[in-house]
Amino acid sequence: MTQTVIAVFDTVAEAEQAAQHLAMDVAGVRGEVYDTRRSAEMSALSLPGEDAAVMQEAIRRGGAIVHATVPEDRYDAVVR
Repeated sequence: MTQTVIAVFDTVAEAEQAAQHLAMDVAGVRGEVYDTRRSAEMSALSLPGEDAAVMQEAIRRGGAIVHATVPEDRYDAVVR
């Protein structure tokens, strides 16, 4: 089974750094960064309406989202 982890960052640089650390620190887990260039693709994530609105607003303000699907056995390593 897997868990979905989503984090909101104030800047694209912070989100990209977090995704890079995630890939290096937790084997087999890759975070996708969504910013103004990829915000239209977020609809494929099937987020609840209110959550999607909050994330779109963060992106509109110059932030970014990191989305990762994490195997249950690695979840604790991701959310630490």
